Amino acid sequence: MDGYPIRVAVIGPADLTADVVDAGRGFNGLEVWALPYERVDQAAELYAKACGGGGAEMAPADAALFTGPIGYRRGTRGEPVAAVPTAYVPYSPLWLYAPLFAVADRGPLRRVSLDSLDRGVLEATYRELELPLEAVEVYESPADDPSADEVAAFHLRAMEEGRSTHALTCVLSVYRLLRAAGVPCSWLVPSRVALEEALEKLLYVAEGVRARGAQIVVGLVRLRGNGNGNGNGAGHAADDGSPFKAARLRLKAHELLLSQVEEFDGHLVDSGSGDFQFFTTRAQFEKTTGLYSHWPLVEKLVRAGLEMSAGVGLGATAGEAGVNARAALDEALRGGGSACFVMLENKRLIGPLGPGALAYHVRNTDRILVETAGELGTAVASLQRAMAALGGMAGEFTARDLAPRLRVGLRTAHRVLRKLREAGYVVEVGQESAGTRGRPRRVFRLGLGELPSRAAEAAATYRPGNGQRINPGANGEGGGRA
Repeated sequence: MDGYPIRVAVIGPADLTADVVDAGRGFNGLEVWALPYERVDQAAELYAKACGGGGAEMAPADAALFTGPIGYRRGTRGEPVAAVPTAYVPYSPLWLYAPLFAVADRGPLRRVSLDSLDRGVLEATYRELELPLEAVEVYESPADDPSADEVAAFHLRAMEEGRSTHALTCVLSVYRLLRAAGVPCSWLVPSRVALEEALEKLLYVAEGVRARGAQIVVGLVRLRGNGNGNGNGAGHAADDGSPFKAARLRLKAHELLLSQVEEFDGHLVDSGSGDFQFFTTRAQFEKTTGLYSHWPLVEKLVRAGLEMSAGVGLGATAGEAGVNARAALDEALRGGGSACFVMLENKRLIGPLGPGALAYHVRNTDRILVETAGELGTAVASLQRAMAALGGMAGEFTARDLAPRLRVGLRTAHRVLRKLREAGYVVEVGQESAGTRGRPRRVFRLGLGELPSRAAEAAATYRPGNGQRINPGANGEGGGRA
């Protein structure tokens, strides 16, 4: 811990959020605050507030916990904010114990209707409690997030047709509808143990994210010309022989960089020769770049008539971050034009930052991948880079389509495709006319053979800005409660 508690925002029905807040009092270094809703369709607005959309009166939470999977799906709309670890309380057979014991007359419990939980869970719980079970009707819907009216109608039909005498629901809105209709029912809620387990897991995840966010970031920026793309450093004289033009460009670059580093809450060092260094933390850099999805500085420099290559390195120490920044800068310089690459501490390279960014490992010990690269006569990193580029291409493509994604010339793209075709990773499926002159272009598509394990990972589509979903305890089932 670094002196202040982990702040967890709890989103759900008022009585359940109060239970979670009460459970959180038993944890040191944890501050739990409730964002209750009356209707589950309010979950998205509350989640936005928890993630920093609450204005000056509400500081962003370090993590967010939904009291059930339905609220989670509605609140996150399928895409949790990457910078805020987000979870929901997973269902458990223990949810059944308290509601079943609370029913004074056990007779109606012999025939029940059930939503959200599995039939097997209910039957096992009845056996453990030595309760007789004659019939159970389980709600099943093709929809991932059915309406409360639809689920309540299922319970009502089961009751009217004599297939059930008591309804068991995990959804608060369904419970309210059934109560209003006079249907005997019980609302299944998580136990105190389940709430504590969810908080404990989320606390560990949030602490890890905070520690990772404190990692050192070193950035190396090199100006690559004076507006005409000739590659001269901005600190040198321009082509017209005037030293003033280059000096003005460097001053303009310094002004833009200073503004950007100020947004990072970092520190800028100007070497005086067109090279710059900046230092910040991982949390600040990821926030400004949208988790590596873009870097506005590149566009600003281009509009100012400047080209820039930047390498950003992350690491636990300044030395590790500096080495990674140098490797990332070398990659940015290789392709020409303005670009920024990021090297993570695990030697995963991301770039150039932007919508079409690729992500692949430059260090690899996978035997199959190393052998495949040897057979093709290429470097392992180059093979992974090619696989990452191909992974983002749908359907058929040509060398002309691949070249800009690899940031290489057309001839190099032809050579890469030839090697991948020899290994069976791509197949030639036809030709397209290049016009009235020149040879027809060869058309390829991805091959059907298995990729080496690491190459397959690299070929997976990389979408900058999407972090891994933190979902402690999720069991992959659609059941749960709002």
